[in-house]
Amino acid sequence: MNSSRDGIAAMQAVRDLVTGEIEDFRYLLVNPIFAKLLGKKREELTSKAGQKKLLNRLAPGLLEKFVQVVETGEPLEQELGWETDTGKKCYDLIAVKLGDGLSITVREVRD
Repeated sequence: MNSSRDGIAAMQAVRDLVTGEIEDFRYLLVNPIFAKLLGKKREELTSKAGQKKLLNRLAPGLLEKFVQVVETGEPLEQELGWETDTGKKCYDLIAVKLGDGLSITVREVRD
């Protein structure tokens, strides 16, 4: 995972204690490429709960789409535009259900 050229992360659902509904996610694992894409250190991402703001900043509605992946088991494939330190780039994002969370793979789209 750490030597992959793709960004890879695993996230766990954070559920409301009363309703059981997913209200957020937290990172369990993040490889170096994924952390670099977000401009964060791996430790920063895995030590914090509450990724709702970051997910919705990356793409409006992304949190809700991740919730759908966990609840239905249907994978998500989406193209995202990300602003990085080297300019705007396009990425393919694939999210699949993993336990009570999901696994994310992000690959740069090259022309």
